[in-house]
Amino acid sequence: MRALDHIPPQPANRRILYAVALMLFFWSVCDGIIAFITPIIISDRGFSGTALGLIIGSSSIAGAIFDFILCRILPNTNFRRIFAIMFILSAVFPLLMWKGTTLWMYLIAMAAWGLYFDLYRIGTHDFINRFSQIKEYSSQFGLIQVFISLGMLLAPFIAGFLVADRIDGSPFITALVFLGGAILLYLILLAMTGGNTRYTASHPHRSRSLFNEMRVWRRLGWRLLPILVITLMLNVASGFYWTIGPLFAETFTHSGYLAGLFLAAWIAPSLITGWFVGRVTERFGDRSTALFSLLAGSLALACMALVGNEYLILLINIVAATFFSLAYPAINAEYSNYIAEAQTIETEIETIEDSSTNLGWVIGPILAGVMSDYVGYQYSFAVLGFIGIIIAIVVMHLWSHRIRVASLIR
Repeated sequence: MRALDHIPPQPANRRILYAVALMLFFWSVCDGIIAFITPIIISDRGFSGTALGLIIGSSSIAGAIFDFILCRILPNTNFRRIFAIMFILSAVFPLLMWKGTTLWMYLIAMAAWGLYFDLYRIGTHDFINRFSQIKEYSSQFGLIQVFISLGMLLAPFIAGFLVADRIDGSPFITALVFLGGAILLYLILLAMTGGNTRYTASHPHRSRSLFNEMRVWRRLGWRLLPILVITLMLNVASGFYWTIGPLFAETFTHSGYLAGLFLAAWIAPSLITGWFVGRVTERFGDRSTALFSLLAGSLALACMALVGNEYLILLINIVAATFFSLAYPAINAEYSNYIAEAQTIETEIETIEDSSTNLGWVIGPILAGVMSDYVGYQYSFAVLGFIGIIIAIVVMHLWSHRIRVASLIR
């Protein structure tokens, strides 16, 4: 990826930001509908919880492999090309899940899922770094998170309404319609940014041998270990929710509407926190916000072992999600700070973040599947909370000062 010279933002930047956010809203509805019905489809095929976790976790294995070679095949790309490839793969995934009946078809579908989610993260980071100042990173990520969360909030309700008693072609067609809307907005975005020359490459990406690339990755991974661990945990939690969340909700007494509410309660807080997370991080800092939010959200999840009422479970879900939704943009802002500090290793920072994200999405679904087979759905979420508490406490000791990455490019 190219490093960029930032200048004071122009009014047009705000319009472009909202165009990207609206585009990702439509895309997230498509993704959320298919993500909601995927564990149900696989479970209905007779796969156990452990097998379900392994299948869904394979999506991020493909993403991790992609991360490893990304630095070598896409050294100078930008968000326009990244989003174009993302949309192609986003169309492939629902088609494979719709027509697939075998394990291999599901594994191919998971690979497409993992790849396009990687591209979404990389494209978003590249866009923010091109059209934002450093001090705006948290608020810009927060705004995009609001639109994505709105899409993911609507998706379970749409999917639940369309699925009813059985899964036919209607959720897949609906998802593709929303994807078409995202592609239309992408074309508008191309027209808005095609002639933009305000940002130019000041520090071209350095060409390195495979050995040197691996050495940079090793040093960068060690330097960024605390933030990578938080990224890992947050994505373990997301993978956990999207793997057994729909199945857990189906066990509720009033599963007809509570099934949609359970995942909606996990997503909805982002609609609120995304608007003020910038002010929170400005006061407390990105690091403190991320660490406290992870700890508080994990404490809430651990309390799920103590309650039996379905409405209290939903309340705990909302509290945990509120804190986790503060952690996401704070962590993303930290990565963008490092990119601004060491622009010639922008791609390496982005891809090592994606590697941590992918690992979380490998561990999360597998852990969710195994735990659900042994202790049930509800206690699985409580165990997730205890794991989060331990990780937050450990990282507090590891991440006690500002991380500097500029020395890695000397």
